[in-house]
Amino acid sequence: MLIGERLQTELTNKGLKQKELALAISVPTSTINNWIKKSRDIPSQYIIPICEFLKISVPYFLTGKEIETKKIEVIPDPELKRMIDILTEIMSDPDPRRRAWATIQFEDAFRSYCALHDEKKMQA
Repeated sequence: MLIGERLQTELTNKGLKQKELALAISVPTSTINNWIKKSRDIPSQYIIPICEFLKISVPYFLTGKEIETKKIEVIPDPELKRMIDILTEIMSDPDPRRRAWATIQFEDAFRSYCALHDEKKMQA
């Protein structure tokens, strides 16, 4: 199935109109129609907004197949979860200096564990 066909199928299955999608992603309705009827390529900047509007994954929209995702297990230890949450937040910061600082601090604090971990990884 071509991406235009998938777009039409998803709109139909969800009871949505081309006009609604066009308004949501700020393009003329004729553009949506061209993507569907003439199988014109959808510019990449519209892929994510279309998927968000349709509430479907990008891999599914592009390929017709869902990608299996790993389930994250629940961390029972609240202190460990807190530490992971803090580190995740810092490493998600857009400022590369803050991420670099956090990496240095982590490496300094857990030098022997990091070395052991890296050694095990290389042996695997």
